[in-house]
Amino acid sequence: MPRHLLRLCALLVLAASLRAGTFYVTEGQLDEFLLQQGADPRALSQELRRQSADKLLEHTVLAQAWNELGIPLTDEQLGELRRAHEEIAVRLAREAWTPDATASGDEVNDYFELSRYVYLAAHILVEKESLCQDLYRRLEQGEDFNELANTYSIDPGSAEQGGYLGPVHMGDTVAEFEDSLLALKEGSYSRPFETPFGWHIVYLIGTEPIDVLRDDAALKLAREQLERKRRRYAEKAATARLMEHLQVRFDFEHDDPGTLVVSARDTSLSRSRLDNLVGQAFAGSLSEEMLNEGLRQAYAHHWIEQIGWLQVAREEGLW
Repeated sequence: MPRHLLRLCALLVLAASLRAGTFYVTEGQLDEFLLQQGADPRALSQELRRQSADKLLEHTVLAQAWNELGIPLTDEQLGELRRAHEEIAVRLAREAWTPDATASGDEVNDYFELSRYVYLAAHILVEKESLCQDLYRRLEQGEDFNELANTYSIDPGSAEQGGYLGPVHMGDTVAEFEDSLLALKEGSYSRPFETPFGWHIVYLIGTEPIDVLRDDAALKLAREQLERKRRRYAEKAATARLMEHLQVRFDFEHDDPGTLVVSARDTSLSRSRLDNLVGQAFAGSLSEEMLNEGLRQAYAHHWIEQIGWLQVAREEGLW
């Protein structure tokens, strides 16, 4: 039977079970499943528990549907179940190595006070650290920030305005940008720093107070923004720990197909294999021109992280 028909049958079984109220995942079943994976159910976030419950329900129903239809699981279907368990193991391992991002009441109050201002800012955005460092040296030698932004910045929305971003509110930008901006005095610029968009130098033109009502909703929003930022730093710390644990080295400077673009303990990835993996992953969805070096590097980082978290899951007894 074609795979899509199997899924349709499984969904029909699920729908009938739900209508009859006969199929569900209890807290006890979820806890037992997580314990089998080697995780402490009490230590997991509600979001991770929900995601794990969704996967457990989906694949239990699929297995029941195939069983009721008298259809043995194929290697492909078994592989799908295995990949689902791998996905859960990766999440459990990442969660176990990610520091707590919960903010205290005092920290939330401090962050809320910062949200009483908008920050008038400009920035220079470039792809490479070497260019960003060179532009920083030129600023230190007295060159004009606006002119350098107009000439070199790759941010199409601000470059023509000398890098001017307009008013920036708390929570508008990624964590690294926000913290670099908050560290500045009016009329000063930052050292080069990296975000997912590239390398930046940010300039604080000034600040303006705004009226923000201090109520439960505002404090809740402040907590969400602060903990989202802290979570990003915590995840970066976990990834850095993983890279060190695996002894990962990257080499994207050489174009030879045999070059190891990723070297790590017990595994490696050559440029030719990376190109094959990227081609398979994005086949039909991206043109050859869009499969650029930046995308290949991002995929290589993703590849080693997935393998690394699975290795950690095995070491920690989570898979």
